[in-house]
Amino acid sequence: MFVKRALALIGLLTLAACQARPLIPPIASPTPTSTATTPPIASPTLLPQPTQTPAPTATSTPTPTPAPVIHIVKGDDDMFGISLRYGVSLEALKTANPTVNPYAMGEGLQLVIPLTPTPPAAQMTPEPTAQQTLTADQIPTYCYRDAFGGTWCLADYTNNSDKPLENVSARVTLRATEGDFKQTKTALLPLNLIEAHARLPLAVYFEAPTPASFSASAEVDFSLPAADQNVRYLSAALSAAPPDYSTNRLSAALTGEVIFSDAQRPASSLWIVAIAYDASDHPVGFRRYEAPLPISTSQSLAYSFQVYSLGAAIDHIDLFTEARPVFN
Repeated sequence: MFVKRALALIGLLTLAACQARPLIPPIASPTPTSTATTPPIASPTLLPQPTQTPAPTATSTPTPTPAPVIHIVKGDDDMFGISLRYGVSLEALKTANPTVNPYAMGEGLQLVIPLTPTPPAAQMTPEPTAQQTLTADQIPTYCYRDAFGGTWCLADYTNNSDKPLENVSARVTLRATEGDFKQTKTALLPLNLIEAHARLPLAVYFEAPTPASFSASAEVDFSLPAADQNVRYLSAALSAAPPDYSTNRLSAALTGEVIFSDAQRPASSLWIVAIAYDASDHPVGFRRYEAPLPISTSQSLAYSFQVYSLGAAIDHIDLFTEARPVFN
């Protein structure tokens, strides 16, 4: 009896030991993919590798140089008027034509106009300082379209201050009566200096094409009080003969002489400006005469030049002179 119980107990223990063994989950067989077995590849015959040619560096296409602008001098041309017409400074025009004598330009002479192919940088408005006078007064402006389709504008400026001013400029805007045309350019005085309460138009030229019907406005944007006027300018007076008008009064021949107050101070430049006005007292033309060098201040200096109207017949003419000394 005891033996049977012992055998039964041993059997139960053996069965429990078998059930306590942990079950190991079966590892799933990999699912075959659709990739075909790579067939054997024949050994390739080795060929010499080509030397890799470096990719050429892109060379920038050179910008074509614009053709120079050439002006053919006419009988009534002068360098100052030409510089105004093309919107370049007189000094830049002289520098571009170093072999040309400004006082002996014959008709048919070719002048190189130093125009840049890129638009000029925006002009900065001068900041007000204790020495500068900045205003925004509107100026009566009279414009005249020429045969080439360009337009001259004369801003009828008067120095209403009690002191002489220098380097006066104005912004002139030309607008088409119909259409989108609008341009703004800087107009300059034909002289460096304008006396107190004096009247002297500022001039600017708008290149063709300009609209046949337009309006124009101008406002002063810069001026400087004249400093050391007696040091930087020479005193000179005009003795002018009456103008010799053409039959239609569209031009006038001007002659006379300049008398210097100080014969001991040599002059580096002498300018004479003529402003032509019509019967309504509107400016219709201007011309600046530059005396040839050397200039003797010990005797009177004769002058002779013509002024032309851009519009109506000339009724009267105002003359101005400006002389600068030689600075050592």
